Amino acid sequence: MSRFQAVLLDFANTVVQYDRPQMQAVHFALAEHLSCAVAPIGAATLGRAMDHICPLPALSEDKREYTPAEEMRRVLSEAYGRPFAIDDPAVVAAQNRYHELFVDVLALDDRTLPALADIAAAATLGLVSNFPCGAAVRRSLSALGIAECFAPIVISGEVGYAKPHPKLFGVALDALGVAPERTLFVGDSWANDMVGAHAAGMATCHHRGMIVAQDPERSYATYRPDFTIEHLAQLSEILLPA
Repeated sequence: MSRFQAVLLDFANTVVQYDRPQMQAVHFALAEHLSCAVAPIGAATLGRAMDHICPLPALSEDKREYTPAEEMRRVLSEAYGRPFAIDDPAVVAAQNRYHELFVDVLALDDRTLPALADIAAAATLGLVSNFPCGAAVRRSLSALGIAECFAPIVISGEVGYAKPHPKLFGVALDALGVAPERTLFVGDSWANDMVGAHAAGMATCHHRGMIVAQDPERSYATYRPDFTIEHLAQLSEILLPA
């Protein structure tokens, strides 16, 4: 019998890869859209703005998540070097295109769907994701055919705060009805996932297979996660040890 009644997964770079190849594909396609709709802009210029703006909520003191329109307003203002209004039609169109592209670039590898089924057979399975547009995450889960795998689905844009803020973890645990110590959190981000879930009292599993780890041993000097994996398929060994 597993020591864990529930498993909470991060989404990007845990269930699906959303690292530099996928991000750069989004930057190129969104730059093409903006070059026609607003003014010519290079993918590298837009990418630098997105790389700077998009992580800011999780890095801020209060961890308040941007709305989708606020995030895109900030991205365009930085990329073009001039202010945009939050209700500017260009901002609305750009945010809609961005979220379409986000859904389009995500894909499951061959082992992930069976792995999710194995996890769900052993424990209640939920998702906790940082992304300002909850609708885009939900569309991507449906497009990938895995939306029904998760209950609850907790998204920063719907809660109003970004991991590692404790509210996201609290909302998920309340929905599960499972004690933190009987819950395993799996994610790739050290600061957002591992530190946040550990502070919430959960066991932690650091997923290191989809991005290049940035000196994990240095991070582990703070505290060492309970488990590390390279793919979700390895979770069955943790949940149902021999």
